[in-house]
Amino acid sequence: AGRGGGGGGGGGGGFSGSSTFPAAPSLDPTQAGAAFRAMAEGAGLNHMQSLHLQHLVSKLSVMAPSKLELRKLLQGFLSQERVPEAHVLIGMLRLVGLPVDVVMYNLLMTAYKKRRQWQLVIQVMGQMQSSGTAPDIVSYNILIDACGKAQ
Repeated sequence: AGRGGGGGGGGGGGFSGSSTFPAAPSLDPTQAGAAFRAMAEGAGLNHMQSLHLQHLVSKLSVMAPSKLELRKLLQGFLSQERVPEAHVLIGMLRLVGLPVDVVMYNLLMTAYKKRRQWQLVIQVMGQMQSSGTAPDIVSYNILIDACGKAQ
């Protein structure tokens, strides 16, 4: 599953276990280390990828970037096919209280849809809802399209 994640169909490179991220907003990044590691492990990331994301989120929590800046960061991961890392990044951003919005979830769902990983599209939709972020019409269209293309 490493960089770029697994193949199509089933859900390789995605998350196992719970369909939601831990609901602990505004944790200090040093306190969130165990949660970070668990998310990264669940996504099949290697140790270096996990450390890189932890370091990145630690820096971001000090810088307090805007939603637009965070969206661009997420798009950078997705444009490099680093979808599992992008998924973990969203969870880590939430844990430290940085803004994660419907557009960011939609970007991630679109990436999974393109990989034909419809189960992970459904999972991200659940994570979005459990985080208190309301899906929009785009979210539902991505979900319907992903499930319609399921094999």
